[in-house]
Amino acid sequence: MPKQIDEQKHENFTQPDSFPAHMKQHLQNTTDKEENEKRKRELEKSICKIKLFCYHPLKKRQIEQKLEIHKDKTLTESTEIAYKMFDLEDVLPLDCCRIVKYDEYHDSLECSYEGQEEHTMGQILGGVKQAYNFDLLLETKHSYQEFQEYRPGGVTVKVYVADIENDILYDPISVRAYQTQTVNEFKKLVSNILKCPVDQMRCVLERFHSDLRFLAVPNKTLKAEGFFKSNKVYIEFSGLESVESGQFQCSRFYKLLDRHQNTIRIYVNIPSVDKVNEYMKSSYRHNKLLEDMCSSVKSTQDNNSLDVDEGISDTGNDSELDSKLKSVTLNNSHSDPSLGQCTSPTETGSEGRTSSPVGQSCSSSQETSTSAEFSRSAASPGTRGINNMDTHSSKKSSENLDTDYKNESENWDNDEVTIVHEEPFKHYFNMVDRDEDIVSKQRSLTILIDKRITLGAFKAELEPFIGTDSENFKVYRVYTKDQEFESIRLSETLSFFDDGKLNIKLGRALKQGEYRVKVFQLDINEAEPSKFLIDTIFAKGMTVLESKKLIIPEIKEQCGLDIPVHRCRLRKKTWKNPGSIYLDNQVYEDDVPIFANWEIFLQKLDDEEQMISSSQLAIFVRQWHPATVELENFKEIFLTQQTVEELKSKISEVSGILEDNIDYAKGRGNFPCDVSLLEMNTDLDWSPHATTLNTWPLYICDDGSVLFYKDKTEKPMELSEEQKKELQQKENTRLNRTTARTTYSPRKEKALKIYTDDHPPSTNKTSPDLD
Repeated sequence: MPKQIDEQKHENFTQPDSFPAHMKQHLQNTTDKEENEKRKRELEKSICKIKLFCYHPLKKRQIEQKLEIHKDKTLTESTEIAYKMFDLEDVLPLDCCRIVKYDEYHDSLECSYEGQEEHTMGQILGGVKQAYNFDLLLETKHSYQEFQEYRPGGVTVKVYVADIENDILYDPISVRAYQTQTVNEFKKLVSNILKCPVDQMRCVLERFHSDLRFLAVPNKTLKAEGFFKSNKVYIEFSGLESVESGQFQCSRFYKLLDRHQNTIRIYVNIPSVDKVNEYMKSSYRHNKLLEDMCSSVKSTQDNNSLDVDEGISDTGNDSELDSKLKSVTLNNSHSDPSLGQCTSPTETGSEGRTSSPVGQSCSSSQETSTSAEFSRSAASPGTRGINNMDTHSSKKSSENLDTDYKNESENWDNDEVTIVHEEPFKHYFNMVDRDEDIVSKQRSLTILIDKRITLGAFKAELEPFIGTDSENFKVYRVYTKDQEFESIRLSETLSFFDDGKLNIKLGRALKQGEYRVKVFQLDINEAEPSKFLIDTIFAKGMTVLESKKLIIPEIKEQCGLDIPVHRCRLRKKTWKNPGSIYLDNQVYEDDVPIFANWEIFLQKLDDEEQMISSSQLAIFVRQWHPATVELENFKEIFLTQQTVEELKSKISEVSGILEDNIDYAKGRGNFPCDVSLLEMNTDLDWSPHATTLNTWPLYICDDGSVLFYKDKTEKPMELSEEQKKELQQKENTRLNRTTARTTYSPRKEKALKIYTDDHPPSTNKTSPDLD
């Protein structure tokens, strides 16, 4: 009886009706989930996934979408879905769109689907596949145009219409041709599509970059002319020029195409107007002092010596400074340069040329109001889609191509002199867009420019937009991850820089014999002993004392650091390590080697400089107290004979320890040679056997070496485990390292035993060390 009851209980428990409500709901959800997964897997087998492209008529760029369509949807239904996917409802009617087979890699139209409007996508695409070896394109047209039938085996031709009278190119249209057609038949085909005369039509094929072939033989086939799967053809039918094939390269048509091929789009970030004004005011005295110093230095190249401003007193008071900067501030307050309205006067420098070609640039801008359509076509020659022949574009004067331009700027890199040669004509430059950040006031420009322009000419073109002379700003090319690299060779071009990004930073460009120098402050007893101060310029032939007088006012103004000249020291910087001390009478390039992108340390002394001769040796010493587990601050000693006896004598003077009781060790690593206090007695090599400092094991040959010293008679303090743990935590914080050191050891290391012939290994047993 009890057994029957148990069986009945078990049976009732397994019946779903006897489950609690929440358990029955859980089972139902589980069943629904499995059913949904099953339906989802079945649905996945019915969905075609393929890339769909469309050249948007308003956005003027190609857009890519992933089309996921059921295999039973018809081509007409799929076209309507794609039409809505690209937001074309308010742009053009649905009957102006169709889906065609497309090869995105070659930018080629493969075929169209005439008569297959009611076929399913599964039939058109060849079933549901993981991947397709072709793509789809949603092609668009104007309402007055007709779609062209694309049969397999043809070639796609992007036809650009050139307007040599207005000096512009229109957006391209796609034309389907066949390699068996002749040039004359191709002209008739284009004439029917564009409704233009064929008798005056000139066609130019761009086979490769900078390879323009004039199609002059009417009966020659497209295959013989070199047409491939995807091609670019430029046409012109105005009749203004009657050019034979041999004179094509001298025509206006060729000049327009040549400029179009070499036009690139770049994005330029420029500083705000306020920063430009502030920089010009703060840097004026520095540049004036630098020029005054360099003007007194005798140089063999007098023609390239630094300019000295005339009519300004050496005191450089504020009233004179403000009057000097009026022309600069006017440049920032004039009208928008892109509108061609420049009212600021030009200022003539001492070299006899205007400080910026504002008048020249603006005169071109007044004649230019380039349309957005041409700007986009120039920047994106591979665009496709609807014909924009009805777009109004204004005139671009061809005189810009013939304007003489002379760049007298020079770039100096170490001893190498690179002179920018005269350019044969003024290269194309057009600012198509500008923007300004509301918060930072940072300005940005979008520029279409001839990539053959030199950096010097490009900087001259930027002058009216930045508001200062090209000598007062630097150009940095931006790479991936926002890495910057300064471009300093004024003769190099902007080739291979399409869609590139440039950052413009304020700072005077280098002249002959000048070097850019980064100045870091050295504070030996701070946790971070090295700190960047300023970026300045030194000149060849300048003394160290003159460079101190040059940078001290700049440091005071920019960093708020007031240092007297007699307590200012400059010294060599090698990574983070301080090196040789520079004496006031030493001359750069003669006594002190100087090079591009140089870095030096500036050290504020507590007293007057004690280094009076280059034969002296300056060493940083630091006392270690084993009895209290403490390190004192750095002190500096100066040696003349550079012997161990003199070293101990100098240490004894600054510490009061008897020479016989002094024990010392050389610091390891980069300055300040940090060592954990718990490891001071064990990690350092105390009492090295050395007779001179410049030999093994010390190798102290230059200023800035670090030595630790202690009193031999001082007994080390014995620390408890708690004291060691507490001190270890403090040391980890000070040295910025974790408590647990991560070391890689795949297995426990074993000692290496070396046997000689006199003591061979035992053969009775296997040594565990040899496993």
